[in-house]
Amino acid sequence: PDGPAMSAWQCQGFDASVAQALDWLTYGPVPKPSPGQGQALVRVHYAAADAMDVKIITGSYKSVFHVNRFPFVPGFDAAGEVAELGPGCSKFQVGDKVVLCLGLHESLCKDSDFGPAGAFAEYCVCPERQMSKVPEDVLLSRVAGLPLSGLTAYQALFTGRGSSTKGDPLGSVTKGSKVLVLGGNRGPGHLAVQMAHRKGAMVATTVPPSCIHWMVYIGANRVINFREKDWTEHFKGQDFDLILDCVGWATTLEEIDRAAEVLCAGGQYISISNFECFDALGESTERNGRFFKAMVAKADSEDLDALVSWIAYGDLDVFVDQLCPLAEVRHALRESVSGQCRGKVLLCQCSTAKAVPHHFRPRVAAGSRVSSSTMRAWQCFSWEPDFSQAVKGLVCADSSPLPAPSQGQALVRVHFAAADPWDAHLLTGTHSNVLPAPAFPFVPGFDAAGEVVELGSGCSKLEVGDKVVLCLGLRESLCKEADFGPAGAFAEYCVCPERQMSKVPEDVLLSRVAGLPLSGLTAYQALFTGRGSSTKGDPLGSVTKGSKVLVLGGNRGPGHLAVQMACRKGAVVTTTVPPSCIGWMLDLGASRAINFREEDWAALLTGQDFDLILDCVGWAACAKEMDRATDVLRPGGRYISTSNFKVFEALGSSSESRGRYFQALIPKVDVQDLDALVGMVAAGDLDVVTDQVCPFSEVRHALRESVAGQCRGKVLVCQCGAAPATSRARGVPYGVSVPTAAAPQLCTSTMKAWRCHSLDPFMAPAVNSLKFEDHVPMPPLGHGQVLVRVRFSAADPADVQLVTGAYSNVFNIRTFPFVPGFDAAGEVAALGPDCAKFQVGDKVVLCLGLLESCAQDAPFGPAGAFAEYCVCPEQQVSLVPSDVMLSEVAGLPLAGLTAYQALFTGKGCSTSGQPLGNVQKGSKVLVLGGNRGSGHLAVQMALRAGADVTTTVPPSSVDWMCDLGAQRVINFRDTDWVEELSGQGLDLILDCVGWATDHEEIDRAADVLRPGGQYISISNFKAFDDLGASGERKGRLFKAMIPKADAADLDSLVAWVDASYLEVVTDQVCGFAEVHHALRESVAGQCRGKVLIHQCCASHHRHQPCATSCQDLPRSGHMPLPHGEQGAAGGA
Repeated sequence: PDGPAMSAWQCQGFDASVAQALDWLTYGPVPKPSPGQGQALVRVHYAAADAMDVKIITGSYKSVFHVNRFPFVPGFDAAGEVAELGPGCSKFQVGDKVVLCLGLHESLCKDSDFGPAGAFAEYCVCPERQMSKVPEDVLLSRVAGLPLSGLTAYQALFTGRGSSTKGDPLGSVTKGSKVLVLGGNRGPGHLAVQMAHRKGAMVATTVPPSCIHWMVYIGANRVINFREKDWTEHFKGQDFDLILDCVGWATTLEEIDRAAEVLCAGGQYISISNFECFDALGESTERNGRFFKAMVAKADSEDLDALVSWIAYGDLDVFVDQLCPLAEVRHALRESVSGQCRGKVLLCQCSTAKAVPHHFRPRVAAGSRVSSSTMRAWQCFSWEPDFSQAVKGLVCADSSPLPAPSQGQALVRVHFAAADPWDAHLLTGTHSNVLPAPAFPFVPGFDAAGEVVELGSGCSKLEVGDKVVLCLGLRESLCKEADFGPAGAFAEYCVCPERQMSKVPEDVLLSRVAGLPLSGLTAYQALFTGRGSSTKGDPLGSVTKGSKVLVLGGNRGPGHLAVQMACRKGAVVTTTVPPSCIGWMLDLGASRAINFREEDWAALLTGQDFDLILDCVGWAACAKEMDRATDVLRPGGRYISTSNFKVFEALGSSSESRGRYFQALIPKVDVQDLDALVGMVAAGDLDVVTDQVCPFSEVRHALRESVAGQCRGKVLVCQCGAAPATSRARGVPYGVSVPTAAAPQLCTSTMKAWRCHSLDPFMAPAVNSLKFEDHVPMPPLGHGQVLVRVRFSAADPADVQLVTGAYSNVFNIRTFPFVPGFDAAGEVAALGPDCAKFQVGDKVVLCLGLLESCAQDAPFGPAGAFAEYCVCPEQQVSLVPSDVMLSEVAGLPLAGLTAYQALFTGKGCSTSGQPLGNVQKGSKVLVLGGNRGSGHLAVQMALRAGADVTTTVPPSSVDWMCDLGAQRVINFRDTDWVEELSGQGLDLILDCVGWATDHEEIDRAADVLRPGGQYISISNFKAFDDLGASGERKGRLFKAMIPKADAADLDSLVAWVDASYLEVVTDQVCGFAEVHHALRESVAGQCRGKVLIHQCCASHHRHQPCATSCQDLPRSGHMPLPHGEQGAAGGA
């Protein structure tokens, strides 16, 4: 195009078919619009896909909305910043953050001077009177989906500046009004539910089954599953004041009459979708004494201002179902009309936008229709004995044929699949003697969780839309007569016999059961036989109370489930695991956990007469090892292997050796056994721990992790595209929180804690000198203090520096012995006098602080988090939202406050009292040690503020930093960052590694900074001492900092975690007995993020996982970054 151009989507013409209409959309360069009188040109950061967009491009409302030219740019809602102002504009300034509604009538009427529409582009023009200013502390993503849906709900309920299509006033909902919202899960619907609830109305709504609990969460009093109940029958005669129809339910006079029976006399039925059937009612819109009105929202800035202020005050949340890049407009529009979304679908126009941020949930689109004959799937084209080559040989095909369900089968849309070592065996042909060769190419993957989208003939157990978990099975999908295999879960859809599927209760997340089938059936049948048998047809285990069970590989998928099941049965359980999992196994209930790297379990347990050994690692690979295992079993005991089979074949049909039985097991996929396991998960009696959740594109990585032997539990693959790679820290259960007591009862004067009795300048002896003590006095509780039951604490390099006396000139340790540890997360156990902020039972995270707990006048220190309980002043404690796991924030305080105050000052200052950073959009920031605790958080924060971020990391973390969004990542082992960046005029260097130790290094660093730039060190302080109070060197400022433990700053950080704008990555979770190991790891410099300590392991008893979780509820943010989110696209 001539003149300035921009990228935009255009509609070339109408087509009544949605699929064809979407195909008419084209993407490319178009002329950049210019603002006219009273208009503003807005650079679009986010747009919202709306069902109304689809109705416009299909010509559904041609009689109402006039499209007067083609091609045109669709899209009504946008949020961004003002780029240019036309003449006569006085309300805004260039650079203002705004949200706007281009409006239906406003942009589609015949005399519109700027339409039609226009938001699906880099820039759009909008009249000033249809725009609202967004407060600096409100993220654009929080308001982008607000205008059309919010104005519709607001004007329908309260009239505002709106009216019906015939000019009549709309609703006047007040306290006590009875309101029914049809389609409460939709864009206008979920906002109407919140608005009516906040007004004091009694709110009922109809939604698909997957949204029932969400509606209760946001304020609905009554929720109807429209698939199971007829709302007109259910609410007949209940005299509702207003029905808001967001789905276009009333299409005939008969349906209007049925709806009238639900309304009170004079009540209103307001439809935002189907208009035609109301025309027959005439001008009065009256029917049986009730009023039926159609409405189109008016794009009015006064109403929009009111809505934006509600968002700013936290009185309204626009829930975002998915965030798509601009290139996926067609997908976004399909989702917006599917009827299964929770809230809105947003488009991110920023060119650097990645897939979907992890705080937007994977959709559970109950009953979604399959509109394509192809799907995405991973395929294997041949066996390859070398595993690494076999994994590399997998191909992700975008156009694999969609399988069709046959007799007794169901087609399932897969939301989660589980990577399993059996997938590796299948790809490499390891057990070709047991599992026959499949037909190539085939789709691997045995376990899946999702929803039924189509049923074959003869299916009676399930219905379309049901949430299910399934096991495609080894023998079932690989035997010669298998009618649906082999396998098939690593795809968007898979076919499975109904007899191999279990229905998932509505209050159980799919992610909680996706890893259950193969591993759960293996453990269950090995221990209790169930419907299974050995490969030779013999019965398997019969574990009962008092049985002695040994699980080899208790950290693995079947292993950790077997440990839990056997413990629940009353068995005495021993297990072998890597050292990092010992505490976890004890917490799960194992009586003994053996570090297999340091101890030979066969020698250690010889003669102990175990009833059953479950081998999840393939230990017995030869006759000699079988003999050694025999010495551990009692006569008649069983050794059951889930991996190596060949060595057992020499035993013959009896499977007996020296009076013990050696059996190989391939689980049988039996729905009765699977139902039992799902019931155990639903009841909270079994927890499928998830080590990692990988996106669909990273199936190869998931498979490698599943066979590495280091995972805790299962590795899941999220087919919905919503999970980031390895989004969960290793060892932190996905979607499972540590249980909290509503009001913990203290019945002891002592506790377990680690204590330091003296300082030692050398790290190794200093760390080793820490002693674990069983009877440490409970800390006294003073004025304004809270006693916290610690669930997680974080190991930090500052802990090591404290016990080595490295900063004895700064931190004055006066009292020995003392309990180290600065960061903790847990629940309030007791309150001191004058505490008003918290209640007993609240989930909290706290920072005991360095200066706060180690200064001479500190009233409660030093430190104290490496204990069962700790005391902390109320002003250093933050409340943790109920749907945030404690493990997600336990590593946040010290590292997060350090990064936050270094970059943005906050409540902090340098050690000499000077302000710290002022990072904003366009700032050039270098983080030394971006892989460390403070470093990886600083990288995310700076990116969110719009800064250009460079970081130095070890080679193993280079890809991770790139994934976080850092524009430049330097491998410090290969490259001298000073030489690489010399002369580049950086604004701020945050040193998380203590790089600058002398004046020579300070001078070299100065060459990288601009004049007036800052070098902020959080580690080495002595090098800066003789620079004076100003810290000036060659026109640059060098400052040391110790973070201030301030609840206001910490509250901001917790809110970012809640909104998923910030992720505290956890490298390891260690048991309470492993504090020495945790501290060593924290200073090794190789960790990714933080090392946590799980205090609940101290008592060596099991803590039950929560039976339900709020983790599937969409959450929107409540706390922005200090400088908006202009740089959000490259963020964490």
